[in-house]
Amino acid sequence: MIETTLSRIRVAALCLPLALVASCGSSGTEAVQGTTVVISPQAIGVPVTESLGSALVAQLYDIQLRSPSGGAQIDVQMTIDSDGTVYEVDKSTTPFTLILRNPPYLTTTGSTGVETVAVDFAVPAAFSGEITVLEVYSGTAYGRTNVVVTCTDSDSTTPPACP
Repeated sequence: MIETTLSRIRVAALCLPLALVASCGSSGTEAVQGTTVVISPQAIGVPVTESLGSALVAQLYDIQLRSPSGGAQIDVQMTIDSDGTVYEVDKSTTPFTLILRNPPYLTTTGSTGVETVAVDFAVPAAFSGEITVLEVYSGTAYGRTNVVVTCTDSDSTTPPACP
């Protein structure tokens, strides 16, 4: 009975530190199992009004990978993908510097646990519906941001008309 208890303590003493190190991440590692991708501002369900002739929308997003316990993962690798144009945002300058990155863009969460990107995405003419503008992957974690586009057309007799 004492041997069984000591065996359990040894296993816990070995596994617990390994689990904590894995959730912190080390440079170049992917997110641990059960990670949640948090993208802010969360654009799902936010109405975007499109006027015919203005089809490019720009948006800033903070991306964070959260471990199963809820903590930010530091220096963890992630892939950012978009049909739009993706820019890495350098917040150390005022105004921010935008660095063009070709999707899919491989980066890490950095020392703060957050990666900030700007995305320019096109809205098709005469379109109403939902568009996925940003997707993030790390290990088994996945997150996306969608926008809901509402087409407005002051002259529905001239094509293309809103649906």
